[in-house]
Amino acid sequence: MNDNNQVGAFNGEYSNEWKNAMQSEYNSLLANNTWELVPPPENKNVIGSKWVYKVKRNADGSVERFKGRLVAQGYAQS
Repeated sequence: MNDNNQVGAFNGEYSNEWKNAMQSEYNSLLANNTWELVPPPENKNVIGSKWVYKVKRNADGSVERFKGRLVAQGYAQS
């Protein structure tokens, strides 16, 4: 599975681990008051976001944890 692919993450054998990783990240973002929802300004682009997935491994190659990160799509800024 490609760790960065959401469809692959949800349809693979580790789908529960990926969903738990996303929920953990989301809960952390909420607990830290990471953002505040406001109406978008007129004539401005709204920056999107996407989930990025990574398997963190121990030195011996075994899986340490599954990590999901919600990141801004900064390349869409103008």
